[in-house]
Amino acid sequence: MPDLGIDVLFKGTNMLRLLQGLWVAMKISIVSILISMPLGILVGALMTVKNRFVKAIFRVYLEFIRIILHCYGSHFTYHQRYPREFARFLPDDNVAINRKNVEKLVNAYDNSIYYTDHFLSQTIEYLRSLENDCSALLYCADHGEDILDDERERFLHASPTTTFYQLYVANLGWFSPEYRREFPEKVEAARNNESAPATTHSMFQSMADIASIEGDFIDPAYSLVSPTFDYRAPRRYLNDHNLAVPFPKTGLSDEDLENFRRHGIDLSY
Repeated sequence: MPDLGIDVLFKGTNMLRLLQGLWVAMKISIVSILISMPLGILVGALMTVKNRFVKAIFRVYLEFIRIILHCYGSHFTYHQRYPREFARFLPDDNVAINRKNVEKLVNAYDNSIYYTDHFLSQTIEYLRSLENDCSALLYCADHGEDILDDERERFLHASPTTTFYQLYVANLGWFSPEYRREFPEKVEAARNNESAPATTHSMFQSMADIASIEGDFIDPAYSLVSPTFDYRAPRRYLNDHNLAVPFPKTGLSDEDLENFRRHGIDLSY
């Protein structure tokens, strides 16, 4: 057998030192949680205050601090991806993956989407509450999902060969009144590109364009807020070998291609 170098862990005091380092990391994590939870709640509450002085302080604070919102999403098991009060589609039991449980699996998946919709709605409402702020929101699911949709009985995503259900995803844009006044041409382009055949590659380009960022790697042909968005630009799928494969060469069936055409997307080029 090859020498994996594991024996070095047990030489001298190496293991003891590793465990001591782990304990220090755990203590730092615990202290961080104990500090961040009450402070996060306090800061979140203060950020909803209408007082101009408080809002001015947090405007400066946000210039130095970036808050990253990470969606919990709709990965399997779907039943665990939303609070029970968002179980709108029933039955949604946490069940095994097989044909007889498709209804419950789809219901749980739809409930997770319903919760994501609520999350986006709350985020937009917060942005809307920031009076006179020039703000925008752009959301896109990073992949779809197979849930035993047809005779192929495919499940989950990130397959070496794809399906329509994995590749056709939701996208949402929102612009504040101030942003619409400042950048009417971008908002109008977004409306015109509502049904554009974009991929997640356009997210980076669109976010940069929304923020009016320019650079060597910024291409308006891929921006959903650009009037020059290229409807015939090649679309590729990053497979599990980290290779960018043109959509038509990812194993799509005739039925998949027809589903794309039905939604106004032509993959023949």
